[in-house]
Amino acid sequence: MRDGRARRAGAAAPRDALRDAFPNALFANDFAHAADHLHACCLALEPEREYRFCRSLLFRNGAQSAVKRLRRLHQKELDASPDAPKNLLHLEKRKDNMRYGWLRKQGCYIATGHIEAAVRVLVARRCKQAGMHRRHKNAVGMAGHPCALPLAPKNHLERLEK
Repeated sequence: MRDGRARRAGAAAPRDALRDAFPNALFANDFAHAADHLHACCLALEPEREYRFCRSLLFRNGAQSAVKRLRRLHQKELDASPDAPKNLLHLEKRKDNMRYGWLRKQGCYIATGHIEAAVRVLVARRCKQAGMHRRHKNAVGMAGHPCALPLAPKNHLERLEK
């Protein structure tokens, strides 16, 4: 975590707790997650070409540029679709966490694999510091650690609890 950067995936409560604990941290949503919401929105609009163009806008500039383009060119289709506005709203609400061009210029990783690898490293280090052994019940206890919870995807925590 160079310069207090943190990655997150999940609900607002862990994010708010992290923002209180690390006021200078930089929060970012992974690019694949944002691209999924953009794709779901563009599916309702039909043109595959529009998705490719908006995805490149998302990658180069961020969510704000892609949302602005979709609202400007496809407002009628957005109003007619039941699912597209929900996905577009998801991007709008998190546009500050999706400034991918700026994040890449700052040297941040925006891919899901990097974020999941960082979670794995943090959990492994914490387990080693606590003298834990690789047992199922120890992993469940570690998954509840405040540092791991906001970074770990939901499906990883659910698998550990079973």
